[in-house]
Amino acid sequence: MSGCCHCDDCQRQTGSAFAPLLVFPKESVSFSGADLREYVAHGASGKAVKRGFCSNCGGSVYAWYEVTPDYMVIMAGTADDKSKFNPDWDIYTDGAQPWIEYPEGHKVYPQGYGSGH
Repeated sequence: MSGCCHCDDCQRQTGSAFAPLLVFPKESVSFSGADLREYVAHGASGKAVKRGFCSNCGGSVYAWYEVTPDYMVIMAGTADDKSKFNPDWDIYTDGAQPWIEYPEGHKVYPQGYGSGH
């Protein structure tokens, strides 16, 4: 699944208004190479958030959230063809910038996924 996160942490981490995310079952994702580094922070829940980035260019690659341990989030900006990214939902929209507009019928959650429209 895919969507955008508007939480303060994602805004700071991406340097943008939101983070475009691709979500996969954790067991289906693997990384190779020695260039990835990891930063561990804590989300609003107090649980760990691991953010992977390239040590050569600093680009954000992935995130793993202790609150959803079975899933791995890949930053959509790492895709070879970014034009195929078509988000299904937006989360933590309570923290969204006031100029953000959502398409009609788009799933919009004030907090985390499933928190109600």
